[in-house]
Amino acid sequence: MSRAVRRPHLAVLAAFLSLWAFNAFAVGFGAAQSPSRKRKAVNKEELKADHGAKADAIEKILKGGAAGSPEDMVRARFSACRSKDSVFMAKTEVDPLKSKLSNRVKAWGICFGTEKGDEYDTEAGKAANLREVEKLEILEASGNEVEFKIYCADGTLLERSVMKEDEKWGWVYSGESKKDEWL
Repeated sequence: MSRAVRRPHLAVLAAFLSLWAFNAFAVGFGAAQSPSRKRKAVNKEELKADHGAKADAIEKILKGGAAGSPEDMVRARFSACRSKDSVFMAKTEVDPLKSKLSNRVKAWGICFGTEKGDEYDTEAGKAANLREVEKLEILEASGNEVEFKIYCADGTLLERSVMKEDEKWGWVYSGESKKDEWL
């Protein structure tokens, strides 16, 4: 009695070998590896210290819930800066110059010092001050605008952000600031 030997379909085998060869070639010649872009864990004690009675609402936003107000989203984005969560920052903004989420994540990673720049995105400039945020002060929240200060180790950001409504996040940063200066 003869047994038929099962062989993988040649197209599947060819595709596997092609992918393997590509990966071996890329890694062997020093291709850049993507950094880990996992979401950061929420520090509940830090949220309570930073946001007081609003800590629970901010925690829900950081875990994917919708912001009930523009101010709540600004608070959540401050906490994301504090924990260097470039994924959250990228998901909760509109940037006409960086329409792809991965490009926005990379830009925030460069800003926070968690990723290296390339020939297109080389350095964070003054935004690198956000690597060591200390305190948030909400100056005014009116309509879809929030004016605030973020105190950092190397300066203070004074900004008046324009937020826009979003189906998933409730509110996101529109990419527009009526005031944006480092003091």
